Amino acid sequence: MAAAKSPTPAPGQEDRLLSPATAEAVGGMFKQLADFRVGQRRLTEFPMGRQLTIEDVVRELLNPMVREWLDTQATSILERAVQSELARALGDVTAT
Repeated sequence: MAAAKSPTPAPGQEDRLLSPATAEAVGGMFKQLADFRVGQRRLTEFPMGRQLTIEDVVRELLNPMVREWLDTQATSILERAVQSELARALGDVTAT
């Protein structure tokens, strides 16, 4: 007696561990959990206008400043780090 054949997955879905319906259900459960945790956190914090916490206000104020700093500094920091690492790696290679 031949075994029943499982349905053929749609193209691009054969590598997925979860079916689209299961993935959507799990995602919904995680969203509910995240929403619940945010609600719990808000109950224990001192709310300001528009129900914003001090943390929310500080984050809103710092975001543009951090973004501007990263725009001006990130490239040079990354360049120095890469140059330093390459010099160290090449120094190790030439020493042997």
